[in-house]
Amino acid sequence: MRFTTAALTAFVACLPLSLAQATTAAGCAVSDIVCLSSTAQYTVLANVVSNNANSTDPGASPAAYNATVSVSCVYGSFGSGMGTGDGLVGQQVLVTGFGNPRNACPGRIGAEAPTNFTGIFFIYVANRVGQGQQPVYTVFNPCGGPIVNSPANLLNLQSVLDKNPTNRLLKGNCIFPTPAPAPAVSGAGPTATAAPTNTPLALDPANSAMVISHASILSVVAAGLVGVLTVVFA
Repeated sequence: MRFTTAALTAFVACLPLSLAQATTAAGCAVSDIVCLSSTAQYTVLANVVSNNANSTDPGASPAAYNATVSVSCVYGSFGSGMGTGDGLVGQQVLVTGFGNPRNACPGRIGAEAPTNFTGIFFIYVANRVGQGQQPVYTVFNPCGGPIVNSPANLLNLQSVLDKNPTNRLLKGNCIFPTPAPAPAVSGAGPTATAAPTNTPLALDPANSAMVISHASILSVVAAGLVGVLTVVFA
């Protein structure tokens, strides 16, 4: 689904400024998925089908453009505008508010939506429409935009949803990685090392004949001394 009319372009052109103010109030860091996913109206997994960054649409430029994304999963919905996500799953929707550079952002780094990129988007409804009509959405974090759906990000997102079951939607093709198993912990404490004993080493019976007792040695020495004294005083 493509939105190319001049009226629609003029409408979305005025959205980024107010959006930047809203995101600043949210206080989320650009890559803080825990904060973003628990604050944005919708957190979705989507692929960028197209954008008008380099088109001839009035007001469109790499610094201010819209993107059409295909939503494959709606993870959750938070905030006062919490919704069901029924109009998002399996749909191509227009998301406004992309652009880089953006003067209102730290380092002037804005949100980008390159064609064919697949990632986790934080969005909200930008306009109200009638029954059965497709609304226009806006990127919730214009100073960061979508983030990669890496295992670490997905596990953090899953943790947020597990802690907030009323906000968890999981509609569409929502897949989370399997957490790595925790290291095995033994129930017993550290094994104590036995104290060394003073037990004498056992002798090999085959060599027992070579062992001479202390008493035998002393008797031999005494006999020798008696013999010497006898010769001296004779």
